[in-house]
Amino acid sequence: MGDWLVEMHDWLRGELKEMRAELDCGVPRQLRTRCAGFCTALSRHHTGEARNIFPLLAERFPALQPTLAKLDEEHVVVGRLQEEIERLVEEETDPVRLRAEFDRLQSALDSHFAYEERTLVTALNVLLPAPG
Repeated sequence: MGDWLVEMHDWLRGELKEMRAELDCGVPRQLRTRCAGFCTALSRHHTGEARNIFPLLAERFPALQPTLAKLDEEHVVVGRLQEEIERLVEEETDPVRLRAEFDRLQSALDSHFAYEERTLVTALNVLLPAPG
């Protein structure tokens, strides 16, 4: 499961990179759909972790509880950034502000993913197989 988590993060990182490149070319209409799809995937990913994976890790590895609490807090921050970006994309507002907010989200996710990978991959690989 830990290796699969890294694969999922790598896919999300790739999507972020591609959307950021699109932002550099303006705000194309397709970005609205792509952004919505990305945000849905990211929200499902974080919800799945919070509801399913983190409780299992906390039960099996109690020493990880502070790490899991920090990751939960980061999920809230990322969720707020997502909501702001979705609003900006929907309203087609100032592209400079949209790029700045997008960069904040990308930075937050890069940090979050790296921390999660450093702290959870080994435990996840011991705990669960990758999804089919």
